[in-house]
Amino acid sequence: MVAAPAAGATEPPTAVLTASDHQFYRLAELVVSVARAPPARVDPVLDRRLEHTTTLEEVATAAVAPRRLPVAESEEMMSLRQGVDRLQALA
Repeated sequence: MVAAPAAGATEPPTAVLTASDHQFYRLAELVVSVARAPPARVDPVLDRRLEHTTTLEEVATAAVAPRRLPVAESEEMMSLRQGVDRLQALA
């Protein structure tokens, strides 16, 4: 036999979630799932850049791949060209 609820007893009110509450809830689920089963490491360079980040700005900066100079503008390429020029001048 199931007992009837006592007079005046009410069930706890159901929470009404706003859109932002729902987004935070989904984010929390994602964080918990990643903590329980971290994804396979596919980008060790990115992992190293993110390793010591503590703020959202640092995470955003680390997540964006650093700008790479075109090969023609790299210091090593310029040094090699100077070496070639020097050797050609000696020849």
